[in-house]
Amino acid sequence: MLIWLYSHLSFYFIHILFLFGLVLGSVGFFLNVVPFVTLYRVQFKVLGISIIFLSLYLEGGLAVNTEWVAKMQKIQQDINNIETNSGKIIKQVSADYQEQLQDIHDSLVGIQTKIKTDKDKLDKVCKPSTDVIDILNHAATNPDKAEK
Repeated sequence: MLIWLYSHLSFYFIHILFLFGLVLGSVGFFLNVVPFVTLYRVQFKVLGISIIFLSLYLEGGLAVNTEWVAKMQKIQQDINNIETNSGKIIKQVSADYQEQLQDIHDSLVGIQTKIKTDKDKLDKVCKPSTDVIDILNHAATNPDKAEK
């Protein structure tokens, strides 16, 4: 409820309230010659000081509210920037992904062709040579750095 009150109180109303509190407090402190004021001098002082404190409290709340509104506007602007740039980011990520898939495919083709060229090294017992085993082990441990 206080935030609603802060948002609907104007900047000038709080300052006018502060000035009213100053006038009321100073009347209680300094005007002793007016019979009405001397009779209620303590009440004027208390009411004036209370209004001054209330207006200072409202001024602080208004300042905090303004600060939060500025932060929310900045966050909303960042969200709008992210939304407008999301298409570019998605295109960049998909291009990087396609490039990685192509690299994996190229290394796979390179390994397969190297195995095909080295297939004559297989002996009659179908035992692969150490070169073929080394190629497969290297491809299994480092698929992105396999020979193409």
